[in-house]
Amino acid sequence: MQWCQEINIRMNLQDFENWMKRCNGTLDNYITSATGIASSYLGKYRQFFTAWDGGNAPEELKYAVAIIAIHNITGSNATLAPQDIDESYWEREYDRIIKWLRSIADGTAELYVQWPGVAVNDQGEIRSNMHIERYPTF
Repeated sequence: MQWCQEINIRMNLQDFENWMKRCNGTLDNYITSATGIASSYLGKYRQFFTAWDGGNAPEELKYAVAIIAIHNITGSNATLAPQDIDESYWEREYDRIIKWLRSIADGTAELYVQWPGVAVNDQGEIRSNMHIERYPTF
């Protein structure tokens, strides 16, 4: 199961090719693992899991899975990782994503999806309460 695609990672990881050349795993393995981590927090959305496969997940979730995969890619490569990993952008962003997923799991946040029989808003959109910005890549 994969809830993001290579493009989601390339958009957020500068020097993607260099990182992948030095990694132990394949990109598919990193995405599958990241999807597994995200799905472990989203049990109440289980009915959507299959539909989200192949990059069909909500944008917020694609971003979250991409960040988890990038965190694992950059963390697995000591030669390219920042010297002080506690201060790295990817470590902080990973922590923010996990906090968001935990808040969904405990019910203090919601991943807005089109539940069967539930209408979308007046603009035809279903939005999450997760704020996504364009972050600079390092």
